[in-house]
Amino acid sequence: MSSNTNSSSTKLPPARVRTRSAPQNEPDYDVGYGKPPKSHRFQAGRSGNPKGRPKGAITLTTAVLKALDAPVSATINGRRVTMARRDAIATRIIEKAMAGDYRAVATVAKIDGERPVADEVQSSGPGLTREEHLLLQRHLQKLSGGDR
Repeated sequence: MSSNTNSSSTKLPPARVRTRSAPQNEPDYDVGYGKPPKSHRFQAGRSGNPKGRPKGAITLTTAVLKALDAPVSATINGRRVTMARRDAIATRIIEKAMAGDYRAVATVAKIDGERPVADEVQSSGPGLTREEHLLLQRHLQKLSGGDR
């Protein structure tokens, strides 16, 4: 058996380190969700929605506001009157509130922006009896929708 004890006579070349040159078509950044390749991005100066919304397009809000401004004929106190639909709606809500419709009263109070009547009653002092105060509280609960 021969053994190689003399390793100095056989020299191996230095280990080669493999380097890989990057292919020309690889991007400089990660491609993934929300990161499209540069060739598939939107072009500079060109919209993603070229036709877009037409300039004369009417939204639902615009259509409703336009309809509220349209004139309508109504009879008030036996007289025929022409007014905007929004005015007719406001008049109808107030008439219903005056007739005792709780929802109409709540709507008018909400629009008016006043404090609830309960605050005024509590601050008014000893002018109301306990029964009157409880009666008012029940009506205010109905008004606010508490009895559903």
